[in-house]
Amino acid sequence: EEPAEPEQPFVDIYGDEWYYEYVIWAHENNVADGVEVSDGVYEFQPNRNCNRAEFVQFMWNLVGTEVSEDVVNPFTDVSEDDWYYESVLWAYESAITNGTSDVLFSPGATCTRAQALTFIWRYFDCPVVEEIDNPFVDVNEDAYYYDAVLWAVKNNITTGIDESHF
Repeated sequence: EEPAEPEQPFVDIYGDEWYYEYVIWAHENNVADGVEVSDGVYEFQPNRNCNRAEFVQFMWNLVGTEVSEDVVNPFTDVSEDDWYYESVLWAYESAITNGTSDVLFSPGATCTRAQALTFIWRYFDCPVVEEIDNPFVDVNEDAYYYDAVLWAVKNNITTGIDESHF
């Protein structure tokens, strides 16, 4: 008997897309719920930019860690009423993010590829990567994300958008 196809939770995701299995996995593992576009109808919106709050929420959903009661919110643009409040505090407490300044997290700003990889790299305690050459002409050694990008290359997390560009 053939295994059952996974339930298709999103009306805008199709089985022939390269990311289909990843999106289904994210849904089945409670990482991403999608966006409700009408009563009970959800889209994943794969071509929409992800913002910083969403990306940190995805990470928090995957890890499922509690936020300690001792953490103090340093960000003036994140309040207790925000749906992403706990995930941002978790990321701050876990040293995954420092914010975009001492007092701003910038939750609605687009989460760049560099920021996303840096968040993930910091989650894994900023491992040092040696014996790898920087393959990208657009990643400078003095960039805050330099080590994160090299770590991601070494661990086959990214190959860049082409041979020489991150």
